[in-house]
Amino acid sequence: MSMLDEYIRNDVTIDAVAITTAASPNLVELTTSTGGRLYLQTDSPSSTGLRDALNANSGGAAISDFGTRVQLQLAVAVFGVGDRRMQGSVVIDETVGRLTTFEFTYFHPNPPGRAAVSITVTSPSGQTFHRFSQVYEDDLAFKKVIIRIPDIAEPGEWRYVIYNQDTTVAHDVIVSIASYLSQEGVDPIIISSFLCGLRIGVDNNKEVVVYADVRRRFFPVVGSTVIATVETPIGVPVELQLNDNGAGM
Repeated sequence: MSMLDEYIRNDVTIDAVAITTAASPNLVELTTSTGGRLYLQTDSPSSTGLRDALNANSGGAAISDFGTRVQLQLAVAVFGVGDRRMQGSVVIDETVGRLTTFEFTYFHPNPPGRAAVSITVTSPSGQTFHRFSQVYEDDLAFKKVIIRIPDIAEPGEWRYVIYNQDTTVAHDVIVSIASYLSQEGVDPIIISSFLCGLRIGVDNNKEVVVYADVRRRFFPVVGSTVIATVETPIGVPVELQLNDNGAGM
């Protein structure tokens, strides 16, 4: 009896992360046969496969805890030679917003006396936080810029701009935006995603179905607009707008 047969006999569910397309093809059979999920982490700096796997297996129910940090966004801004600025945004809804932080970590050497990047964050109503604001922190030792939003962050779309102080070399900036529940007893909106037909799609060039489950604790959030970014094995992302079936999926 093989180990796979042993897993199946004991009802073991196995999730796996394929690190680049050079990973063993046996991972597909292992996850499919046991009812698990396979995640792909490519060489792209913006790949989220490993983070998605960790988030999916970290126990989402704990997010309802008032003292649990909620990760709103984790991304990588890739600066090429000559790039002066990059911008992005994150939506903060009314269920979170307490102790919200925008953190930007870089690896490029700092110019004398200042950080290698400068950040501007703008609230939905137009309030701007920049390097002269009291909530702006330059940690030159750890090469990190932190902006701590006071009180409860305003619901809506927050925008940030990363200004590159040295355009002569390429470097990356890790963007991490996190918050806490706005008040006790309020459950955050949680989105989980998965693919159906992964093995068929990858092996036989057939259709792959993308699902996103949008819920607030046990209740579906209907009428949501969900855009899925699907990372392909060749590293070319595909954006799809998902349809709502009336059950928050």
